[in-house]
Amino acid sequence: MPGGIHATTADGPAPIPFLRLSGVTKRFDETQVLRSTDLEIAQGEFFTLLGPSGCGKTTLLRILSGFESASSGEVRFRGKDLGRTPAERRPFNMVFQSYALFPHMSVAGNVAYGLRTKGAGREEIRERVRGILELVHLPDAGPRPVSELSGGQQQRVALARALVNEPEMLLLDEPLGALDLKLRKFLQDELRSIQRRLGTTFIYVTHDQEEALAMSHRIALMNAGEVVQVGGPREIYEQPQSRFVAEFIGEANVLACKVLAAGRNEAEVVLDGGGACTLRKYGDARLVPTDPALAVVRPEHLQIGGAEPLLKGVVRQNVFLGTHCRYDVEVDGQIVRVAGSTAGAPAEGAVEICLVPGRGVVVPDEPASAVVQQAGRQGGSAAEDADDA
Repeated sequence: MPGGIHATTADGPAPIPFLRLSGVTKRFDETQVLRSTDLEIAQGEFFTLLGPSGCGKTTLLRILSGFESASSGEVRFRGKDLGRTPAERRPFNMVFQSYALFPHMSVAGNVAYGLRTKGAGREEIRERVRGILELVHLPDAGPRPVSELSGGQQQRVALARALVNEPEMLLLDEPLGALDLKLRKFLQDELRSIQRRLGTTFIYVTHDQEEALAMSHRIALMNAGEVVQVGGPREIYEQPQSRFVAEFIGEANVLACKVLAAGRNEAEVVLDGGGACTLRKYGDARLVPTDPALAVVRPEHLQIGGAEPLLKGVVRQNVFLGTHCRYDVEVDGQIVRVAGSTAGAPAEGAVEICLVPGRGVVVPDEPASAVVQQAGRQGGSAAEDADDA
């Protein structure tokens, strides 16, 4: 992935991040929408802001675009403070969920609009519009009115219009949110392919965790106005640092436990009503022996039967899902989900559950996902709640 530019210091060249946010906050009247936010984004990166409605991600994108100003903190692009730079003078373009196309113009007219306002020549406009429409797989759509296009085609026109000016960064605010599932998945592949071919930095806002996992180089997961974890898709999924991250990304069993012994990168715990095991630990949170904690185990990291049972329960439901079976096992009144093989007879009745060696994570104890619901109440203006819905 391309890195930042360099500046000379007393110790030699020092990297200047492509985009850096330092201590960025935002208040609307008495509502704190963004708490102190620090991020660095590399040139050529597909970076996603992910989180529930009202968590602050759209507000953060609007601050980057210049449509909103930060209450405090700095946004620096290639080392330059953008605080006083208006939206129209930033080398960024934005793609909205609502497309925001000009209904009285043709496809080509919409795509060419930005080039005309910048004074590009007729031949240059023609060539660049032709090339960008080919890139988004609409090579023959130029003369058509945008009103005749499907939702997916209109979104590709909006993308072409944003890219034709060759921005240094593209900001995308839930651009696929209004489309049906099949079309969304198709355009996810298209967006990812276009970004990799052009090498343009994409900053993408979504509340859809599968979308974020499928498309991103890195993800910043947000909750209640804060960035709670940043990492690659596999890291975010396999190395959650909190209950919120574990439950928001994918499916997880969250099991109460007590710490027996804790080191820097792992802890030995005993599950309430179950056996002892060693789990990995990520992040800076300190675990102390005898303290309550939470064991986070994905369904695919558990198996029914084995040499070292961790839990005992009763199968209440098994569901065939093609690639695997999902077992809902009741353990002391809590349902534990296990992903099992489709081979052989399905498990029934009383069973023992084992942990796949080397799997599972321990996180500090915190309340259940009321934190996820709280994000919608605490964060964001009414406008953002509408945008994030």
